[in-house]
Amino acid sequence: MKVFVVAGADFSTCAADSWGARLIGSTGARVMTDAGGTKIKDFPWYIFYGPQKLASEGKDAEVIITLRNIRRGVVSVSKEEIIKDLRFKDIPAVKNGMVWEMDEFDLMLPSIVRLDSSLLKCWQLIGNKAK
Repeated sequence: MKVFVVAGADFSTCAADSWGARLIGSTGARVMTDAGGTKIKDFPWYIFYGPQKLASEGKDAEVIITLRNIRRGVVSVSKEEIIKDLRFKDIPAVKNGMVWEMDEFDLMLPSIVRLDSSLLKCWQLIGNKAK
C-alpha cells in the first residue's frame, strides 16, 4: 500500500529517512516521497513536494494522511480540503475515502514513549482499507 503524507499547505511530505516514513513502513505500507527531494531548512525530516507534483505523481496513493498541529509554522491542510480539491479527484485515496488527519506529534516526532500509540494510529489509518 502506498501512503502520502501532507505536511502543510506547502505540500511538504516525509523525507525517506524520517521517523514518519519508518512508522508507516512498519505497517507494511510504503511512504511516497522523493528520495532526492529538497529538505526543508531546520526541519530535515520534511521535503518539499508541492500540490502539482502530488496531482501528477500521486496517482498510486492509496492512503493520504494530512498532518494537523504542525509546529514549523505552516498552515495545515484539512481532510476536506484535499477531498474537495479537483486536482486530486483521480487519486485512489480520494476516490475511496482514504484521506485521514493525524497530529504531527504522533507521526513525525520521534519518541519511544509514544511509539506504541503512534504505531497503533498508523495501523488504524492505513489498515482501515481492509474494513
